[in-house]
Amino acid sequence: MWMEAEADAQAVLAAARVTAVHKRKALWRLYLARKGRMQADAANEALEQWVAAGGSSAEAAKEKGELQGMERHDDVDEVASTLQNTHLDKDDPSFVHPDTAQDMFTIKDDVHGGKGAFAQKALERGILILAEKPLLRPPAGYKEEGPVSPQTVLTLVERLSPTDVARLVSLRNARADDARYPHHCFAGIWSTNAFSGAGICLVASRFIHSCVPNARYSWHAESQRQRIFALRSIAPGEEICVSYLMGRNIYGSSSATRCAWLSDDYRFECACAVCGGTPEEVAASDHRRSMLARIWRALPTMQDDPRLAVREIASAIRIMREEGFHMDADDFAGEAVNCCAVFSDWESAKYWATLMYESRKAEFGEDSGHTRKAKAIMENPGDRRRLPMAGRYSGVKFTDIRV
Repeated sequence: MWMEAEADAQAVLAAARVTAVHKRKALWRLYLARKGRMQADAANEALEQWVAAGGSSAEAAKEKGELQGMERHDDVDEVASTLQNTHLDKDDPSFVHPDTAQDMFTIKDDVHGGKGAFAQKALERGILILAEKPLLRPPAGYKEEGPVSPQTVLTLVERLSPTDVARLVSLRNARADDARYPHHCFAGIWSTNAFSGAGICLVASRFIHSCVPNARYSWHAESQRQRIFALRSIAPGEEICVSYLMGRNIYGSSSATRCAWLSDDYRFECACAVCGGTPEEVAASDHRRSMLARIWRALPTMQDDPRLAVREIASAIRIMREEGFHMDADDFAGEAVNCCAVFSDWESAKYWATLMYESRKAEFGEDSGHTRKAKAIMENPGDRRRLPMAGRYSGVKFTDIRV
């Protein structure tokens, strides 16, 4: 957000000890933030201070040309500016046109003092809310589990146009006061906003976290888009939330553990519908999630009792629904498919494969590789190319075990 970017720059300038280089960088960021907020006079003042601190007069002259005629007002409408200016390819069939996206949601102030995405109309489970081309992609050969160095981030930023740099610094930097990120603001912005596999997406970065998300983001490699799908029905005016944590980190951990992770990585205290509940509600949620973790860990030990395994899987999915957690049911359903297929119960194998397919379709889209694999298993659970143990045994039935 522009105001946060300006605050970060002001904090650096107010520091007791600031080098000439850091002062010049902070003044440039201050200029970009004020320019982004359409504050022409204040932006011009910061630009002159930047030149006085050693900035390029030639670059300043070009920037002043852009400032001429700029409307003077305090802030811009982030839906109109960000959605229209972000890197979205209007000719791509998988692209959600800015007008369509704007019709689905709006970005505005939320109750936590930041910005959030709010549904403009009723959204059904599985609907594609946003498909966005990243502003800043990870470098070639980047491993998702590995960090990106500050120098690498700076190299990526240097390829952007001045306008795109201005959009980039509008995003929150949770590392502004972190001694581990002393190099430049862009490393902190990357650490705060980059999506696994995708990099930085201006619009998707506005969706806040919840431990019971009603939407999910995922990287779609074929279209090179970061996509967000609705996980359940979302009412008009309801905030659209994703999870910054994935897998067992989100549904197999306690509220205190998740809050500690989020505080360390993103510098905020989680106050979602789960973590912000009463002590009794938080304790009940922790109990449900601990049961999910226990079931998942125990599944490999149930090979000698496949019916027990499938009963536990059905119980886990019911617990997820009770918790209001509408993603990752496919993890459990996939294990049930294997159990049923091994013992040639094709009716049950198709039942669980259908559940897996429907879950993945809602979370990742019909055209996702994950979804296509689930659909192929649903259509032919006896295909040993996908399930090598399918049809190995018989005599065990699972038709009485359903969610």
